[in-house]
Amino acid sequence: MRLSPRAAAVFLLAGLAGWPLLGRWPVGETVLGLACFYGALAVAWNLYALTGAISLGHSAFFGLGAYGSALLGYHLGWSPALTVPVGAGVAVCYAGLWCLGFARLRGVYLGLATLAAVEIPRVIIDNWNSLTLGSQGLVGLPPLPRVPLGPLTLALGTDTRAQYFLLLALLAVSLLVHHAALTSRFGWAWRALRENETAAGLVGVPGWRHRSLALLLSAALTGVLGAIYAHILGILEPPLVFTLHLSALPLVFSIFGGRYHLLGPALGALLLYPVDQLLLRPWLPTGHAAVYGVMVILAILFFPRGVAAWLERRGAGGGEPGPKTASTGGGREAGAPADPDPPGAPGGPPCLEIRGVSKRFGRRLVLKEIQLTVQTGEVLAVLGPNGSGKTTLFNLISGVLKPTAGRILLFGTDITGWPAHRIVHRGLARTSQIPQPFPEMTVLENVAMGLMFGSPGVPRLEAALPRARELLELVGLTPQAHLPAGELPFADLQRLEVARALATGPRVLLLDEMAAGLGPQEVIQAARLIRLLKRQGLTLMLNDHLLTLTARVSDRLAALDQGELLAVGRPEEVLGHPAVRAAYLGEREENSDVSAAP
Repeated sequence: MRLSPRAAAVFLLAGLAGWPLLGRWPVGETVLGLACFYGALAVAWNLYALTGAISLGHSAFFGLGAYGSALLGYHLGWSPALTVPVGAGVAVCYAGLWCLGFARLRGVYLGLATLAAVEIPRVIIDNWNSLTLGSQGLVGLPPLPRVPLGPLTLALGTDTRAQYFLLLALLAVSLLVHHAALTSRFGWAWRALRENETAAGLVGVPGWRHRSLALLLSAALTGVLGAIYAHILGILEPPLVFTLHLSALPLVFSIFGGRYHLLGPALGALLLYPVDQLLLRPWLPTGHAAVYGVMVILAILFFPRGVAAWLERRGAGGGEPGPKTASTGGGREAGAPADPDPPGAPGGPPCLEIRGVSKRFGRRLVLKEIQLTVQTGEVLAVLGPNGSGKTTLFNLISGVLKPTAGRILLFGTDITGWPAHRIVHRGLARTSQIPQPFPEMTVLENVAMGLMFGSPGVPRLEAALPRARELLELVGLTPQAHLPAGELPFADLQRLEVARALATGPRVLLLDEMAAGLGPQEVIQAARLIRLLKRQGLTLMLNDHLLTLTARVSDRLAALDQGELLAVGRPEEVLGHPAVRAAYLGEREENSDVSAAP
């Protein structure tokens, strides 16, 4: 029998709630209660890790939440019922500074920056003696209040059993938040950022906004836990809360249990923390740390996705979860753009204008003052040998790179320097020369991401699946719908790129090396798809080496060589241009006119 993660969480919480009813074991209640507490802390940390960011400084939020609540209780005598939310607010404010200061950092640099950021509040609190009493610490903090429950009263400040149920309730709340994060639209955005941040921007996911939201939510929950921790202890000093130990434990628990499973971080704490306490012996002062290390190494080697995911597969008989089902239904005609305005015909008003655009990487000038206009409803192909700047031009238009000089206008709006997700929402999408899938998502989910975060966007994954199936049928990937995208061959990944770009609802579509890796029959199918999209009103801009494709489907060609625009015009005119024949076909003519055609 296979339980869903949600059902498994309910059974686990019910078992933990029923365990104290079997007898009175104060030590056991304390140890298991703290395991629940650290499970909630690991879940709070994992909310930020779901975006692919690794924090080594979450003890800063824990400590600020603790001190934000404790100082109000110590100096003003406020009840923890009032001060705990304030402590969480202090943690959120500091997380907001992280969002601004660490916006461009990734990977190990982000981890080191977060680790260093723990020292700032620790040093301030340790030296502000008039307010925090520094290293002397705050003693005699207000205890947690007594909570009446009908005929019973929970003395949260003194009764270990009442504290156990409080810590269990914190774990339940954190799991509820974790479940919402994993299954909501926000959770899918976080997953997209984790798997491929470049692709996330190309389907319309605002990376900074969603990663900041994850950090603020994580900090708020961590701050609440820190505040409650301070009032349970009754004393507070910097070494108790601003420690590497408190930053590292959630990381260890999450990796061991499974970072991408609902129960993973909590299960890691519930398994490892009791073992840690059992090994706290005078004759083995550091044994618990060694066990942590060994168990994490074993988990990485044998359960790379965590113990929770391994147990789930075992419960399912070792098989992989079956494909998700969704009813097919209505939606727009396959391949039709989302914009409600009627499409123009080739030669209509310009939808894309490139005015004097240049791009320099260091001292190397890759593009030089490109002047190009794309008319509404036309197919424009960009030609040029390797290194001529074709993909760089596409990267500038789509927001992957920012131009060094010049302007880019889309439907009359200057989009120069806009991030990729804003350009997607404006109505321009692209495919990539090197495919950028979300490798752990299924092919169907990859396309659904474009529908969820493109223009206009749908609120839930389930609502996007019928239309995603239509787009997969359009590009011929229906049989692969439930395969992980990372398992597809290169040619299928190219078709997936087209389907996902169409899912964003574009009016202008850039196809970068669409025919790369395709056989003759597949090239014919690609040409048919381009003609179909043109008939349905899309404006297309191609970048391909294959003349048999570009010359047959394009209304105009634009030829590049060494970053300069050589010629623009009808296919037969451009291919007959002396400078183009010299650059693209290798034909040299003396005294040839290499000036760009108008």
